[in-house]
Amino acid sequence: VSGRGRRQAPFRRSRSVARHTHATMGASVIARSAAEIAAAIGGAVVQGDASVRAGGVSIDSRTLNAGEAFFAIRGETHDGHAFIDRAAAGGASLAVIHESCALPPGMTVVQVADTTSALGALATDERNRSHYKVVAITGSSGKTTVRALTTAALSARLKTASSVGNFNNQ
Repeated sequence: VSGRGRRQAPFRRSRSVARHTHATMGASVIARSAAEIAAAIGGAVVQGDASVRAGGVSIDSRTLNAGEAFFAIRGETHDGHAFIDRAAAGGASLAVIHESCALPPGMTVVQVADTTSALGALATDERNRSHYKVVAITGSSGKTTVRALTTAALSARLKTASSVGNFNNQ
């Protein structure tokens, strides 16, 4: 390394990063009908039109984008089944549930044994169907920083997708 000139930062984000990085989890990954989703996750369409398509997935009715499938996940403090009306009002194309609950009329609904497992099954199925390369980062500390640095480094030359936040729900 020459001692002349300015020293460059070890990671520099290219101007094209925003064009290549997906800003939402799943929004540009899946594009499937309710029937296709049900088949991939071992569920059944129990209400609505099985041909309705979802263009992504969401587990949070507050950040759901219109046209996404809403997975009603039960956590320690909240149960997604209580937010199905809000998801429908936000434009969810369908809901994936694991227990009987009040459902908005006309909403397409897929029922499964466990929504958390079903979300994992859909992710596995999508990954198996895709050509994507996956980088997994593990450890007890520093993962968020390493994820951001890895995305920055790879996106300088490749199209990348990266989670935009921490999804540690359970």
